[in-house]
Amino acid sequence: MFRRLGVIDTVPVIDREDAGVLTIAELESQMTEDERAEIDEDHEDYYGQVVPSVEDIIKRELRTSHFNEFGDELDRVQVREMPIESYREGVETSVSRIDEYEHSTLMISSDVLFETDSSDLLEEADEELAAVTAELEEVEGGELRIVGHTDNDGTEEYNQGLSEERAESVRDELATLIGLEDFDVAVEGESFREPIADNESEEGMALNRRVELHFTPPTETIEIEIEGELPEALGEDEEYPNAVHTGDGAIEIESIQRIDDLMVGRIKVSGLEDVGANYTALTFGFGRGIGARGWSNDETLGFSQYSAYAPTLIHNNQRYYPLDIYLTPLQGSSAEEWVDDADGDMDLIIPLAERNTFEIRNLGADGHYTATVLWPAIDDETVTVDVTVPRHYQDELSDRQIENTHPWRITNVPIEDL
Repeated sequence: MFRRLGVIDTVPVIDREDAGVLTIAELESQMTEDERAEIDEDHEDYYGQVVPSVEDIIKRELRTSHFNEFGDELDRVQVREMPIESYREGVETSVSRIDEYEHSTLMISSDVLFETDSSDLLEEADEELAAVTAELEEVEGGELRIVGHTDNDGTEEYNQGLSEERAESVRDELATLIGLEDFDVAVEGESFREPIADNESEEGMALNRRVELHFTPPTETIEIEIEGELPEALGEDEEYPNAVHTGDGAIEIESIQRIDDLMVGRIKVSGLEDVGANYTALTFGFGRGIGARGWSNDETLGFSQYSAYAPTLIHNNQRYYPLDIYLTPLQGSSAEEWVDDADGDMDLIIPLAERNTFEIRNLGADGHYTATVLWPAIDDETVTVDVTVPRHYQDELSDRQIENTHPWRITNVPIEDL
């Protein structure tokens, strides 16, 4: 995945010995001392005919100002494998799902399950738990941890009991609905010790009041059929291939391609005479620290407000957010300092989407840019692309504030298979 260029697939991987191209050291060994002294390393005649070693590449990169802080300590540049996380949420329910490597979590808002200070399930909980059972019916058994969480209103001891009782109520109802014989079920309460948002606002407290179900996902991704209508569009709504016209410019979908287990979207933002082409076209636009996962970013760093993190796919009554990666910062980098200086145990999370669109700012009426966004694969021929205000903020914002975020939607976008 390259900035501006997008994703290049089917890149061949070959052994150096099979490349039939000299290394830098081999090329220089064939030169005279005078030739080596005169060579311009930036000239195509030099680098265009060699395969640089990893050390050669690092040394060359270290000449740039961004890496100068590393000096000659090349051992501080590490090979890193970064896990990918996907997040989706129900369009008509509060149920959301996070899939990490060999671990999945379902989250349900306690506010739609229980009355205040109660562990008795409401009638409205039926729809929520039906969505949960649809997910669990595709799981191949194993350990299932049901964990209750609360906000920080009241003592830790009181909330400990409440969180346990709510988890038990969910377990008992699920046992009635689908049976849990194939699962090794554990029920726990965490009181308010594991918030996913701050407890300084009503909205944050509502996010923290939740029940989580932790389990091992099936080895193969299974498309769960959940019928439902598209939610109401908050902004301009067009059908592919038409563009939507917003205060951030004209937005159109160039393509959405399915590559293995990824959906790769290319979204073009063009200038309009009155607004140009603004970088906020592909963000939530109102300055909130929300990452690609959508529901909360308070326990992570690096949400990258200038990334194209906001476009979501709506399919099968589910909203799919761009994929995230958990980035391990390079030793000695500024990102490592962010993590070290953060309060508590924080992760650096980055959306798999175009980065640093801030430099675009306003390109003018004749300008445009194209951004790449990666989502988990969907098994269908078309999909809806939607930029909206996250559900948790819609009640908090006025109609005017929502309008100023410039939400938009494009429906019936075809999916190309590569």
